[in-house]
Amino acid sequence: MEGEFERIVLKSPQYHYMMVQLDLFGAKANFDSDLFKNLIVKALKGLHGDVGGSIAVDIIRFEKKSLKSILRVPSIGLVKVWSALTLYSSHNDKPCHFKVSKVSPHLPSLSVNSRDFTSELLLEKV
Repeated sequence: MEGEFERIVLKSPQYHYMMVQLDLFGAKANFDSDLFKNLIVKALKGLHGDVGGSIAVDIIRFEKKSLKSILRVPSIGLVKVWSALTLYSSHNDKPCHFKVSKVSPHLPSLSVNSRDFTSELLLEKV
């Protein structure tokens, strides 16, 4: 039949992925993924109480040297996690902060930086 339209319903994603880095402002600390996750839970509990602390945040990847991490967060708790990380400001009475650099519902998109693409690079690959 002419003029028929197909209705497509997209589900909201179950998880979002966040690329996060912890800056300690020159202080040296021996961090591992467990301590990094404890800091995230502490930030969540500090801002949102026990409800925030119960959000299941998973560390997909952790780089000990740069203190960068990729987190998997339930989409329903994304705003709470993001706000708690943004407002976290001290660890062991020393200033620090989390920097959220990328957020996406698709994990592979965290590995791509659109600012690196130029027309020359695209033409060379063809």
